[in-house]
Amino acid sequence: MCGGVKGRPAFGFQYWNNPGAFNNGFRGVASTFVFASTFYAGTEAIAVAAAETKNPSRAIPKAIRQTFWRIILVYMGIAISYGVTVPYNDPSLNSGTKTLKSPMTIAITRAGWDQAAHLVNAFILLSCISAINSSIYIGSRTIVNLAGEGAAPKFLSKVNKMGVPYNAVILMNLFGLISLMNINTGAAKAYGYIVNLSGVAVFVVWGAVCYLHIRFRKAWKLQGRTTDELPFKALWFPWLAWAGLLANIFLGLIQGWSYFKPFDAANFVDAYILLPFFIILFVFLKIVNKTSFIKLEEIDLDDGRRKDLE
Repeated sequence: MCGGVKGRPAFGFQYWNNPGAFNNGFRGVASTFVFASTFYAGTEAIAVAAAETKNPSRAIPKAIRQTFWRIILVYMGIAISYGVTVPYNDPSLNSGTKTLKSPMTIAITRAGWDQAAHLVNAFILLSCISAINSSIYIGSRTIVNLAGEGAAPKFLSKVNKMGVPYNAVILMNLFGLISLMNINTGAAKAYGYIVNLSGVAVFVVWGAVCYLHIRFRKAWKLQGRTTDELPFKALWFPWLAWAGLLANIFLGLIQGWSYFKPFDAANFVDAYILLPFFIILFVFLKIVNKTSFIKLEEIDLDDGRRKDLE
C-alpha cells in the first residue's frame, strides 16, 4: 500500500476511486451485513466465560478492553486492508478455488509470493480449530443455562465429575452435520444459508444484550445502588446501549433488502425466517413457563454474583 514491496510502487487508496469503495451502492453494502455480523460473532464470549474465570471483577473488565482493541485493530484493520489492496472487480475473486478467491491470497500474490494459497490454507485451518473450540464451549454453556431456567430439556444441564456438560457438548457437535448440506445444495448455497441464519441470530443476540444492559442499569439505579459499586461501566451509557439496540434492529430488518427487487423468495425466507421464529419461540416459552417480564424493582441483582478476589 505504501510501497514497501521492492520493485512495486505505492498504490495507496487508488481502488477506492477506481472502481470505487462500494460495489452496487447501498444495495451491495446491505448484502454484507450478515457476513459482517457472522464474522464478528463471538466477541461477546467473555461474558459466557465470566462464570468460570478466576477473579472475575478484575479479569472481565480487562478482557473487555482487550476485546475492544482487538475489534478495532484486527477485525476492522483486516477488512480495511482487503478493500485497499484488492478492487471488488478483480477477476481473481470469481475464479479458481475457494482459497485462490480469498482477498488475502490475491493481496499476497500481488506482493510477489505465488504460493500464497498455502499460507492462507494454514490460516484457515488454525482459525477453524479455534472457532470450533470456542463455539462448542459457548454454545454448550448457553444450552446448560437455558436448561437450568426451563427453556430447554433438563437432561441438557447434566455435567460429569469434571463439570463438563456432556449432553450439551454432544448436541453442539451434532449441529456440525449441517455442513453436509453442501453435498446436495452445493458449497456456495449451503454457506449462504448458514451465514444468513447465523448472521441474523447475532443481530438478535446483540440487540438482546443491549436491551438487557439497559434494564440492568435501570434496575441497579432504582434499587438504590450506585455505579461506583460496578467493577466495569460501559462507555457513554445509555447512549451507546440505545444506539446498539436500534442499530441491531435496523440491520436485522435491512440485511435482506437486496432480495426485494427482483424478489427472490428462497433467499428472502432464508434472510428473514429467524426473526418471526425468535418472536414465536419467545412468546411460546413465556406462555408455557407462565412467566412475564420482571419489574425493575424486583430484579434479583445478587443471585449468582461472584465477589471472590485473589
